Parts: sequence; structure tokens; C-alpha cells
Amino acid sequence: MLIHIARNGKVIAQLEESLVREKLTAGEFLATDYYWKEGMFTWQLLPLLFAKVEARIPFPRPAKTLPGVWDRMIGRLSEGDALGKLWDLLAASDLSGGEVSAADLAALDEACGCKVRRRFRAEMLKWYRAYVDMYLADEFYTPDEVASLQRIALALGIDSQEATTAANTAVADFYASRMKLELAVDRPLAETAQKIDALAARVALAPAILAQAREGVARTHIASLLQNFENGAPMSPDEVAHITETAAVLRYPVGPETAEGRLLAACAQRWKLLNGPLPVVSGVPILLQRGEVCHWAGAVEYLQIKKVVVRRSYGGFGFSIPIMRGISYRVGNYDLNRESENQMTKIDEGTVYITSKRIVFDGQLKNLNIPYTKVIGVTCFKNAFGLDLASSGDPCFTMTDDPRPAYDILNRLCQG
Repeated sequence: MLIHIARNGKVIAQLEESLVREKLTAGEFLATDYYWKEGMFTWQLLPLLFAKVEARIPFPRPAKTLPGVWDRMIGRLSEGDALGKLWDLLAASDLSGGEVSAADLAALDEACGCKVRRRFRAEMLKWYRAYVDMYLADEFYTPDEVASLQRIALALGIDSQEATTAANTAVADFYASRMKLELAVDRPLAETAQKIDALAARVALAPAILAQAREGVARTHIASLLQNFENGAPMSPDEVAHITETAAVLRYPVGPETAEGRLLAACAQRWKLLNGPLPVVSGVPILLQRGEVCHWAGAVEYLQIKKVVVRRSYGGFGFSIPIMRGISYRVGNYDLNRESENQMTKIDEGTVYITSKRIVFDGQLKNLNIPYTKVIGVTCFKNAFGLDLASSGDPCFTMTDDPRPAYDILNRLCQG
């Protein structure tokens, strides 16, 4: 297997491991150079390629801390000091081939004034996960590494079930990271599929855990491909094909029953409306002119901006003369003030037909016939589209369906 060597961010060599060792010993490669080989998640310092990984502790020694009030009262060490003593014990032990003795652990608890591993349970799990990640850096667990992890779990007071859970989580995270890297490479999807399948075959995970990790990466990746289309932007056939093929490679469903599939279909349909032949609606109950074709029809409410009186007030100079209980006679001036504002008011409901020559509204109370020569602009809202006409009385049509198909068709027809 070739080892890739990098210095100052640039790859300077690709050699077999034996040649790399010779050049490092001869001084041609530096201790500050980095190496990478197939299967590794990230670049690492070159000397670590030949170091005994078992002899290293993958986290720094905890810093000293001052004891709290309760620590002083019961005579125990602070958190930082107690964890530091446990770290020293791990560093002095050869967990690659031996174990931390029960006598040493008992002496540690006696010196710290508490059951260290039980007191700092969460910290023990973090430490174990750091060991797992360290051994997983080259992608695989060797039999010696598996045995070493078992001894480490015992030294940290972690039972076999917790250790298995931590290891599975680490492998799943590693698999997800590698899968993301494979997806980031610009190459044919077929090659990416082969790489991902080969990676899955090498990862020692239960099928259910592997499928869950794969689904999480697939969901995130498909979402990243769709993020520019969340607002219903048009999607070309090539873009639809790429996303669909990518989903197939990831075994992630994007059928019509899924939110992603519905978004794909809507964006693809919008692209067709903007670039392909306009749809034809046949059998409409309006009289079409010669050569006229209906392209869209839908139930709507016809709204229009009307000036509406919203408040009345009375004023003027004068006074009232009581005549009897509840009745008075007002003498002087009497003024009535009306306050009004423009409001969108429902005029009628019916059906809008968008044809090749005009916009027809067939309502219960009113009909409209608007040629495109009178339309200055079209505005799309969340649940409606409005017309800006050369004359007054701009209509707005609300609907329960998505208004964008009608809006896109109108834009094409208005622009010629």
C-alpha cells in the first residue's frame, strides 16, 4: 500500500512503507511531515506511522484543580488531581500487553479518598472513546488492538456492554465520515457506489447500525443537493437525474411518497413549464376563439382592493337638552366623520382559465375577459397570483393549490 507524504500542505511523495521508514531515518522526511494512506480518515504526523500506538494516551493529562468545600470536608482530592493520578497510572501501565492491577486501582482510590472511576463515570466514557478513535485511525481494529481495548475498558471500569456501544458508535461515526469523503470526490456515481459498498463491507458493524449510519449521511447529502430548490426553483432534467441517481447509490428513497420526491417532482414540473411546451387543458366550458388554446384552469376566489369605511366619528359644537330618561335634544352643529382604508375584498368566486390569448374569469356573479395586451405584470403570492393591469381595478385570484404553475404560464404568455 502506498503511503502519501505531505509537507506544508503539498504531497511530496508516494512510496511503500519500507521506503518511507528509510527516508525518515535518513532525514529526507521530517518529523513535522504528514502521512496518509487508503482508509485513513485524516492526515497524521509521519512519526506516528511507526510509533507503537498502544504506548500512547490519546488525551492530555487533566489539569490540577482546587478542591471544593465538600472535598475539603470529607478529605478527598479535587476532580483534576484525582483524574491526574488515574492518568499517571494509565501512562505507567503497558495496556498493550498487560493490565492495571486491582491492587493499584485500590491504592488509587485510597489516595484520592473516593472511588475515582465511579465518581467520574462520564469522563471514563470519554477517555474510552478517545482510545477507540485512536485505534480506529487506520480504519481497522487488529486483534491486538481489540485485546488492548478490552484491558483499557477494564482499567476504566467500563463494562462490556458500554464498551461495545462506544465502539459501535465510533465505528458508525467513522463510517459516516468516510462516506461523506467519498461523496465529496468528483467522479462518476458508479465509482462512488463501488467505494461506498467496499467501505461498508470492511466496517465491522451490525447491519442495522450500518444502515442507520448510511441513512443519516444519505439524508444529509440529499438535503444539501436540494437546498437550492427548497423554494420551488426550477430543476432541469439533468439535475433531476443526478439527484435521483445519487439517491439510488445511497439507497435513499425519493419516491412520490417522500418529501424529497414531492419537491423533485414540483421543481421538475416548474422547469417544464418555463422551458418546455405549455400544457393543454381540453374540454373547458368556455368558448375559445379560433386558434386559442387553454393552458391552465383552476377554482379561485376573485379579490380586489376596495376603499372600505372602517370607522365613523361624530363631532361639532353644541349641547344636549335632556327631555326624559334616555332621551335628549341636541342643539348646535352635527358633523359625521368617516375614516376609510384600502382593503382586499372578495368580489366573487369561480374558475380562471389561462388561454393562449387571454385570462378568463367565469364567476357566479361576474365575468372577466382580460387580453394579455392589458397586463403589465404578474405577481405570485403564497396562495394567490395578482395581475397589474394598464387600467384600474387590479384583480387578485386566491386558490388552495400552488399558484406557481399559473404564475409561470402567465409570465411566459405575457412576455410573448
